[in-house]
Amino acid sequence: MNKKIALGAAIAFMAIVVAATMALTRMWALRSFNGKVNDLVNREERYSKLAMIDDMVRENYNGSIPQEGLMDAISQGFMEGIGDPYAQYYSSTQYQRLQNEYSGKSVQIGIVEAKDDSGYILVTEVYPDSPAMAAGIEAGDLIVKIDDMDVSADNYYEAIANLRGEAGSTVSLTIRRNNEDRELPNITRRFVETPSVSSELLVDQIGLIRFSQFNNTTPDQFIKQVDALMDEGAIGLILDVRGVDTCTIDPVADVLDKLLPAGELVYTSDKSNSLTVLKSSDAREVDLPMAVLINEKTTCEAELFAAVIRDYGKGRLVGVKTFGKGTVQRILPLPDGSGAIRLTTALYLPPSQKSFDKEGIKPDFEVKMNEELMALPETDLQLLKAREVVAGMRKSSENGA
Repeated sequence: MNKKIALGAAIAFMAIVVAATMALTRMWALRSFNGKVNDLVNREERYSKLAMIDDMVRENYNGSIPQEGLMDAISQGFMEGIGDPYAQYYSSTQYQRLQNEYSGKSVQIGIVEAKDDSGYILVTEVYPDSPAMAAGIEAGDLIVKIDDMDVSADNYYEAIANLRGEAGSTVSLTIRRNNEDRELPNITRRFVETPSVSSELLVDQIGLIRFSQFNNTTPDQFIKQVDALMDEGAIGLILDVRGVDTCTIDPVADVLDKLLPAGELVYTSDKSNSLTVLKSSDAREVDLPMAVLINEKTTCEAELFAAVIRDYGKGRLVGVKTFGKGTVQRILPLPDGSGAIRLTTALYLPPSQKSFDKEGIKPDFEVKMNEELMALPETDLQLLKAREVVAGMRKSSENGA
């Protein structure tokens, strides 16, 4: 009898557990369903406003509506409205141009550009042996027109894209120098290797390596120059990433791999806070004391570069706090091929797993100074401090040995 009671009790208990599980599952499913329905209703309400605007415009507007241009503008507005400062919509034409740039099919005329306060394209550097140099373009010139496009603050990024094209194609520019405009017709685009690394051995036998940017040619340039400095007897390195605004992780990771021992270099953290190891280093390293020069214009992957070197204990940071962009953007093509979107999908994290997004990276040694002082080694207070720091690290290492 006792066994029968125990068996019956067990069956009853199992039935209760099953019933409770089904009830909880039903509640969760209902809640999830209600959430989706509510979200769907809210989305329909939001899009109904767009439908009302569309109806009113079509009823009252005295003009024709370019349908493709309208959809591109709506899509761009959507991306601008999601609260992501780095989000962007690309039309099919813009996306194709972007793909050409990444594949190497698209080339430029050999300049470094920046956005002038006027909205025009400011030429900050002209590469040697480039089409731009051959055409007589100089640093300080303003590009005010590209082919038939008048450059302005509103179309600046589109204008920058129009500087690029297939190798062998031509572009006509109007430049402004000393308030005088000059037309430069039919400049032929071709590949120009971008010099992104320069170096010198200072009098105290410390190697100074300056980065202007990180691109696909940077690792090879860097490896050759750091090896040359070591062959010349460099006792330490100063890595200058002041003003470097880079948005590509691969060359940064390749340079770090040359400098650092085996281990994880970069993590990403997605919206669910899931960590992924993005880049790692092998066991080979440069066994020299280092300092990294940073400032408020050191941005994104260049900030990550400095953080990783400090986290590994390989170098100290000198300068002022960095910009504070530590996010990862992805470009996602639309399924119908009509364009693509770019949006933030994750955070970059150095080995310490501390985010620097919106916070910036504080130096170990803060040295404030005017940017004009960077022009000469003897007036560059941040460089002078970095030399002192590397010399001190070298002395400490020798005493420890």
